[in-house]
Amino acid sequence: MPLTRRELLRMSLATGVAFAMPSWLSAAGASPSPTWTRRLVLVELDGGNDGLNTIIPYDDYATYDAKRPTLAVPESGLRALAGVPSIRLNYNLVDGPGSERFRRLWNNGELAIALGVGMPDQSRSHFRGIDVWNSGSSAGTVWNTGWLQRSLTAAAGITADTVAHGAILSRTTSNPLAGPDVNVLALSKSDPWDSYAETFIGQAEDLAAAPIAGTEALQHVLRVQSGIITARSQLDDRFAWDPLLNDDHGQATAMPVFTGDSGNALFPSGDFGNQCRAVAQMIAADVGIPVYKIHIGGFDNHAGQRAKHDDLLAQLAHGLTGLRDALQDKGRLADTLIMTYSEFGRRVEENGSAGTDHGTLAPHVLISDASNFSGANRLHGTYPSLTALDGRGDLAWVDGTSIDYRRLYATALRFLGMPEDVFDATYAPLTGLLTA
Repeated sequence: MPLTRRELLRMSLATGVAFAMPSWLSAAGASPSPTWTRRLVLVELDGGNDGLNTIIPYDDYATYDAKRPTLAVPESGLRALAGVPSIRLNYNLVDGPGSERFRRLWNNGELAIALGVGMPDQSRSHFRGIDVWNSGSSAGTVWNTGWLQRSLTAAAGITADTVAHGAILSRTTSNPLAGPDVNVLALSKSDPWDSYAETFIGQAEDLAAAPIAGTEALQHVLRVQSGIITARSQLDDRFAWDPLLNDDHGQATAMPVFTGDSGNALFPSGDFGNQCRAVAQMIAADVGIPVYKIHIGGFDNHAGQRAKHDDLLAQLAHGLTGLRDALQDKGRLADTLIMTYSEFGRRVEENGSAGTDHGTLAPHVLISDASNFSGANRLHGTYPSLTALDGRGDLAWVDGTSIDYRRLYATALRFLGMPEDVFDATYAPLTGLLTA
């Protein structure tokens, strides 16, 4: 007997895994999914990251320091990048046991930086801001689909290895894949991936396929069940599921292990580190999922920002450098692009509570193998002026100089070999960044 909708929901809640499959079949009878050879990892900096304290405008450090008497990173905490005198990295992106983190990636040719990223008429609302970034719309336009959903559904073909089009490992309500005709694996627990995989496979073990028939509602339930069975089969195969282990609850016996991954040496402890490790394990195991989204929250600091923000940057650099090292260890870095995004930046001048208020433009980073980046074009854009501000005291959008966030998305789609025409020609990929 097939599971009922209620039973499917119960299973999803019990496992911490939910399948968002509003339409498993297209009108032609096949799920519109590309043939994937590359992976995209989106990193959401939830709350609005303070780009000014992340990548510091060293060309105008005096103005930066004056506007942030308690928040400015002192010169002793600035870390230079070779060949780029105009900016400095916050020391938390570089310092740490074992490596120079982001500076090492820069020296390797594996880090690219885009300055002054945002949009005209930037929304300063968390809810509206992240909705715009997830949908790929303009500030005044409301779309109900994610930018990746529109590109995915414009692509043709499906492979037998496709588990899902995307996996969201935290904050599943923030979804750039939202919409019909895409399958999203939503993982709502903060456990390591072996717990995700083992729990899901064990819960789905007894499901049996059934013909897609009956009422529209029943067909939807059967399609979801079919998707779960397909995903279970793929994960079973990739992770060598043994149903007799772990007191007959089952256990994955072929989970990828990375050189140096002991304690928190490779990944930071906690939720973000677990997400980075999980993505690395899924990519290393060649799970058929092309897009991953991970999340680190806590960037909305209106008071007492400095210590909290420094800690978040240290986690970010530790986690993403660990993800890079794990992928390199398994020969998968060249197949992967990692990219940050956030709903907005922060105001230039600190407020009266040693924090910052919602702002506009901010820098973002992209990480991949050096073979994917043009060495001469890894710094894009110019730092927005700290003196020619907009009417609210925020970094001002300047046509022809500021970088529209959709150009980052178009860059990611080009990397994946996906249709870029979900955005018009105004939002072309970053010029000269990618080698192919």
